[in-house]
Amino acid sequence: MTKKFRPKLTASILQWALVDVAGMLLVALAGFYLIKDQTFIPGFPSATSEAIAVALVGIGLIFMAAVKMLAEVMGQMPTAGQDSSAEEK
Repeated sequence: MTKKFRPKLTASILQWALVDVAGMLLVALAGFYLIKDQTFIPGFPSATSEAIAVALVGIGLIFMAAVKMLAEVMGQMPTAGQDSSAEEK
Protein backbone atom coordinates (compact mmCIF):
# COMPACT_ATOMS: atom_id res chain seq x y z
CA MET A 1 0.00 0.00 0.00
CA THR A 2 1.40 3.39 -0.92
CA LYS A 3 1.20 6.29 1.47
CA LYS A 4 0.40 9.82 0.37
CA PHE A 5 3.37 12.14 0.31
CA ARG A 6 2.96 15.59 1.85
CA PRO A 7 5.72 18.01 0.96
CA LYS A 8 7.02 20.36 3.63
CA LEU A 9 6.88 24.10 3.09
CA THR A 10 10.49 25.26 3.04
CA ALA A 11 11.96 28.73 2.75
CA SER A 12 13.04 27.95 -0.79
CA ILE A 13 9.53 26.95 -1.88
CA LEU A 14 8.13 30.08 -0.23
CA GLN A 15 10.65 32.27 -2.05
CA TRP A 16 9.75 30.73 -5.41
CA ALA A 17 6.06 31.21 -4.58
CA LEU A 18 6.74 34.92 -4.09
CA VAL A 19 8.53 35.02 -7.48
CA ASP A 20 5.41 33.37 -8.93
CA VAL A 21 3.20 36.08 -7.40
CA ALA A 22 5.48 38.77 -8.86
CA GLY A 23 5.13 37.16 -12.29
CA MET A 24 1.35 37.10 -11.98
CA LEU A 25 1.37 40.76 -10.99
CA LEU A 26 3.42 41.66 -14.07
CA VAL A 27 1.08 39.69 -16.34
CA ALA A 28 -1.94 41.39 -14.74
CA LEU A 29 -0.46 44.87 -15.15
CA ALA A 30 0.45 44.22 -18.77
CA GLY A 31 -2.90 42.62 -19.55
CA PHE A 32 -4.80 45.51 -18.04
CA TYR A 33 -2.82 47.95 -20.17
CA LEU A 34 -3.36 45.89 -23.33
CA ILE A 35 -7.08 45.42 -22.74
CA LYS A 36 -8.14 48.76 -21.24
CA ASP A 37 -5.24 51.01 -22.32
CA GLN A 38 -4.99 52.16 -18.69
CA THR A 39 -2.39 51.64 -15.97
CA PHE A 40 -2.56 50.98 -12.23
CA ILE A 41 0.93 52.41 -11.76
CA PRO A 42 1.27 55.76 -13.57
CA GLY A 43 3.63 55.38 -16.51
CA PHE A 44 4.09 51.61 -16.26
CA PRO A 45 3.75 50.17 -18.82
CA SER A 46 3.84 53.19 -21.05
CA ALA A 47 3.56 51.60 -24.49
CA THR A 48 2.09 48.51 -26.10
CA SER A 49 5.51 47.06 -26.84
CA GLU A 50 6.53 47.59 -23.23
CA ALA A 51 3.33 45.90 -22.04
CA ILE A 52 4.03 42.90 -24.28
CA ALA A 53 7.59 42.68 -22.96
CA VAL A 54 6.35 42.92 -19.35
CA ALA A 55 3.80 40.17 -20.01
CA LEU A 56 6.50 37.92 -21.48
CA VAL A 57 8.78 38.53 -18.50
CA GLY A 58 5.88 37.75 -16.17
CA ILE A 59 5.12 34.51 -17.98
CA GLY A 60 8.81 33.61 -17.81
CA LEU A 61 8.88 34.24 -14.06
CA ILE A 62 5.77 32.13 -13.53
CA PHE A 63 7.23 29.26 -15.54
CA MET A 64 10.63 29.45 -13.81
CA ALA A 65 9.03 29.54 -10.35
CA ALA A 66 6.80 26.56 -11.15
CA VAL A 67 9.76 24.49 -12.35
CA LYS A 68 11.87 25.39 -9.29
CA MET A 69 9.03 24.65 -6.85
CA LEU A 70 8.41 21.31 -8.55
CA ALA A 71 12.12 20.49 -8.30
CA GLU A 72 12.07 21.32 -4.57
CA VAL A 73 9.08 19.06 -3.98
CA MET A 74 10.60 16.25 -6.05
CA GLY A 75 13.77 16.56 -3.96
CA GLN A 76 11.74 15.94 -0.81
CA MET A 77 10.12 12.76 -2.11
CA PRO A 78 11.38 9.51 -0.62
CA THR A 79 13.21 7.17 -2.98
CA ALA A 80 11.73 3.81 -3.95
CA GLY A 81 13.69 1.83 -1.34
CA GLN A 82 13.30 4.39 1.45
CA ASP A 83 10.60 3.97 4.09
CA SER A 84 8.56 7.19 4.25
CA SER A 85 7.25 6.42 7.77
CA ALA A 86 10.79 6.57 9.19
CA GLU A 87 11.15 10.15 7.96
CA GLU A 88 7.97 11.30 9.76
CA LYS A 89 9.22 10.22 13.22
